[in-house]
This record gives sequence, C-alpha cells and structure tokens, in this order.
Amino acid sequence: MTGKTSIPSFDKLQADIGHHFDDLSLLQMALTHKSAPTAMGAHYERLEFLGDRILGQAVSHALYTHFKDEDQGKLTKRFHALVQQNALAKIAHTLGLDSLIITDGTKQAASQESVLSDVIEAIIAALYLDGGQKAADQFIARFIDITKTSADDGHLNPKSALQEWVMARKWPLPKYQAIETSGPDHSPIFVIEVSTDSGHKARGEGTSKKEAEQKAARELLRELKQKETS
Repeated sequence: MTGKTSIPSFDKLQADIGHHFDDLSLLQMALTHKSAPTAMGAHYERLEFLGDRILGQAVSHALYTHFKDEDQGKLTKRFHALVQQNALAKIAHTLGLDSLIITDGTKQAASQESVLSDVIEAIIAALYLDGGQKAADQFIARFIDITKTSADDGHLNPKSALQEWVMARKWPLPKYQAIETSGPDHSPIFVIEVSTDSGHKARGEGTSKKEAEQKAARELLRELKQKETS
C-alpha cells in the first residue's frame, strides 16, 4: 500500500490519453528513464520493446484495410512515415511528456527525440497490459491518423529515400559506419557517417544510432540532389 501511494496520479495525462489505469505503476514505468535513481530496473525499455510490436501490427493492419488498392511498396512508405521517430516524438510533445518523463534530474534525456518516441511506444504497451488490445488500439487510432500520409512520403524516412535515390541511378547501396560515441552511458551521442561508392559522404549526430543514421542520410541526399541540379 505504501508503494502505491507514492505513485503520481498523472490525472491530466490519463485524461489526454483517454484511459484510466487500474495499475498506475505501468504508466509510471512507461515514463521512467533508466537514468532515474528510482528506476531499479523498472524503466520503460522492456515496455518499449512490446509497444513497438503492438504499434507496428496495429498500423500495418489499419493501412492494409484502408488502402485496399495499394501495393507493398506504397504501404511501406506510409508505414514508415507514421511510426518513424520524429512522428512519435511529436505525439509525445502534444501530450507534454517532456515534462513528465522521470530521469536523473536533468532535462537532457527527456528532451531527446529518441527517448520521447520510445516512451510513446512504452505507453502503448502499458495500455495493452492494463486495458488489453482495445485500449492500445484506441490510443493509436486517436493519435495516429493513417489518412494523413501519402504513398510518396518516402522523403520522411531519409534512409529509405537515399536508398531509392541511389538505386534509381544503379549505384551500390550506401554504407553506414559508426565514427564516434560520446557522453554518459544513459545519454550517449552517436556520430554516423554514410557514404556511397561514388565517394560522396556525410555525417549525422544523434542520441541513438538510428537517429544519427537518419540525419546522415538526410544530409547526404540533400548534397547529392544539390550537385545533380547544379
């Protein structure tokens, strides 16, 4: 009983999410970063693992059902545009999660796009565990509008867009290489370099390898397009 009374109510967040948790500790875990002194293993990473799969299944099914005449390629572009890191981070900002995530006391981790997107996936898992598939699906449908994507939204996923660009020119696929990792273990900074066999290369920096790769791909694609039109 003592442990439960120490859990914040998160009343506004629950109202915004549209679900009242029977087990509020699930929501607290979804909002807890591993750097938090109180984490003790109860942080969002395991929930994020589950939530990622639930989100993928729900969005894939919704796209398959709604866009009946589109092929795999077009559905894939829509899917990546909807579940990519910055799209989920925008939902987190809408819910004000950057001020609710429990960390080591600094705001750095809570403001990272990669952390915000992971917490959204963790919340989806918490909803699933607390209220079943229906609760998770209602959240996903509420905050992810599959009709607001285009089959040409590949540009929203820089890695996919870069890959398509080089393949259209019959170039070998781009290569990604980790250049540097810095910062504390709970809040690392990665530098990734992407290159093509033509000798073009660019670097990106992010709080996850995925984010750094996306930024590197975006920069290289920008440079390649600029050179092609100049």
